[in-house]
Amino acid sequence: MRPIVIDTGDQKKKLALDMGAEEFVDFKQVENVAEEIKKIAGGVGAHGVIVTAPQAYKDAISYIGDRVSGKVMCVGLRKCSPHILIPAMVLADWRFHSTRRHDNHRSRSIAVRL
Repeated sequence: MRPIVIDTGDQKKKLALDMGAEEFVDFKQVENVAEEIKKIAGGVGAHGVIVTAPQAYKDAISYIGDRVSGKVMCVGLRKCSPHILIPAMVLADWRFHSTRRHDNHRSRSIAVRL
């Protein structure tokens, strides 16, 4: 696994890199986060995306880029998340996993299978 963390700020960057992230993308400093992720991930896109911030659901699919069979996991998914594009996910053979609350044990077990 090659963790790429998307967040903002020097403290978050230090924490992410100290915890083993290979790359850190500051969404306030990069013009196109999805393109940056695609570039870091071999020009194709991420194999899997784990989203822990509800405001990032709308962008999560774009981090998969052009990769076939990508996976997205939303932790703490709200009941109604209109930004998730189910038809696009089906056509690209992407997989979607979610938890409805922040259940660390369940989230970790799903993330390991990504």
